[in-house]
Amino acid sequence: KREITESVARFVPTEFLNYLGATDIRQVEFGTAVEHDFTVLFTDIRSFTTMSEQMSVEDNFRFLNSYLKRMVPLIHRYDGIIDKFIGDAILALFAGSPTDAVRAAIELRKELIRYNNYRVNTQGYQPIQTGTGLHTGKLMLGTVGFDKKAIKESLNVPEIVRDRLDTTVIGDTVNVAARLQDLTKVYGGTVLISESVYNELTEDLQVATREIDRIRVRGKERDIKFYEVFEGDPDELREQKLLNLASYILARNLFKTGEYGGALEEFRNLKKKAPDDPLVDYYIERSRKLIEMQARPA
Repeated sequence: KREITESVARFVPTEFLNYLGATDIRQVEFGTAVEHDFTVLFTDIRSFTTMSEQMSVEDNFRFLNSYLKRMVPLIHRYDGIIDKFIGDAILALFAGSPTDAVRAAIELRKELIRYNNYRVNTQGYQPIQTGTGLHTGKLMLGTVGFDKKAIKESLNVPEIVRDRLDTTVIGDTVNVAARLQDLTKVYGGTVLISESVYNELTEDLQVATREIDRIRVRGKERDIKFYEVFEGDPDELREQKLLNLASYILARNLFKTGEYGGALEEFRNLKKKAPDDPLVDYYIERSRKLIEMQARPA
């Protein structure tokens, strides 16, 4: 029985079962579900599809497992639960403070830098980039699948068909975390968090953050503000962002109030002081386009 339990735990986390009020997978029934507050961390590797097409099947899985064996323990260190691996993506849940999830995200970023140094310097590979999104709120956690016994005999389900049970999480909290992860490709940040996560952070973590923008979420009355966490950035880039934070806030405030000419000037000045900051590049281009739009005849 112990061996079976340990084997099952490799596919369904024990913590997941505990939330469903079970200690053994055999106690879980189809449709069992609960609602709980979690911080969701969603991270994936950018351009992995392109990478994978250039590797053999064996090399693909060797790379993924090499990457995951470095990242997963960091999530567990901060009491995170791995809900599932989705190709190269990791979906993790944190039931404690959102600070735990953000600290895990920072450690993932730092470990990626170390991993890239190893890959580049010892194996000659190109560095990889990841994006991570975090949001906190309620979500539904439960079981989905196919229960053969619950199907009417009139449907004539073949004997070869077997029950299939899986655990999953659903809700806006998951969707927003995934959306923020996707936006890292647009804004150039590597760790983006929602306002609900930011508001729960300890002061020492809030220092190394900056407001980025707002996103519209379907079904919500107001937009969601989101921030970049740059504590885990390479030292030189992190220092650039910290030293120029006041200048960034000034430029961003001009942009928010529609003063795009002033914003463009400030962001261009900021570019001279922070040449490696991709967010500055984003706002220079966005300000320029909005100025062009305003100049067009009605």
